[in-house]
Amino acid sequence: SIQEFTELDKKYKESKVSYARIKELLNKKEQENGIQYCPKVNSIACDRVFYKVNNQMIIQNFSYKFKRGNIYCIWGENGSGKTTLVKLLMRLYLPESGKIYFDGIPEEKYSLNSLQSRFGVIFQDFQLYSLSVAENVMMGNYRSEDKSIVDTALKKSGIYNRIYKELNNINACLLKEYDDNGIIFSGGQAQKLAVSRVFAKDCGVIIMDEPTASLDPKSEEEMFQNLNKAALGKTVILISHRLSSVKNADYIYFLENGRIVECGNHQQLMTNKGEYYKMFSLQASMYGVN
Repeated sequence: SIQEFTELDKKYKESKVSYARIKELLNKKEQENGIQYCPKVNSIACDRVFYKVNNQMIIQNFSYKFKRGNIYCIWGENGSGKTTLVKLLMRLYLPESGKIYFDGIPEEKYSLNSLQSRFGVIFQDFQLYSLSVAENVMMGNYRSEDKSIVDTALKKSGIYNRIYKELNNINACLLKEYDDNGIIFSGGQAQKLAVSRVFAKDCGVIIMDEPTASLDPKSEEEMFQNLNKAALGKTVILISHRLSSVKNADYIYFLENGRIVECGNHQQLMTNKGEYYKMFSLQASMYGVN
């Protein structure tokens, strides 16, 4: 009913005000404790990072760097520690031991909010919400003046034509939780929309966890072409176990049981004929890729 919707809207606005106040108080407390604001990220350096869960070591002795302007691919089988590693980089997890530095400064010296705001992330378990297309792209922070940002992001993710051809505009509602006419996307379409969030965000570090898992080969190729363009001047970290993700990466970190067993670009690792070569060749033979 209208009354129920009005009450829901009121609670939503009150929660936003409360959240903003909490952030303000936390930021003030951090400043009092000498915590710094993170203006940008040019490099991330890990120094002997270990992380374990229930006495099982998930990440072991990770000591590698990520620099602005490069595309990195963390490649390995399921369960090798790929997603855990990037969650450590984002300070969603804290290392058991070792240090992570941002532009030479230990991560704990930066406020958590300012540090995490430097990342644009799409994880495998992304969610779409019962909001408009535009609000889904901007994660609820959409203003009318952001339309060009949303349109550009939708084009880069490859779902712009679908939105405007079938839904007419970016204000169409997704899902049917609050709107019986809400749109339900297929798996591939939902993934494209989720990826558009990264293209819309002004950030220095882009992280994509299996960003093309639900896409067909043509859409996947288009996505990576747009990602290469968007990566200029940024640090891009791809998490994948798929062949298509690795060939254009500047650096590939081949992860196995929480350890980097090989690193280099695709051509170097294929020439070395080590573990990466074996796994890539096995996948290539299965999918008919040269």
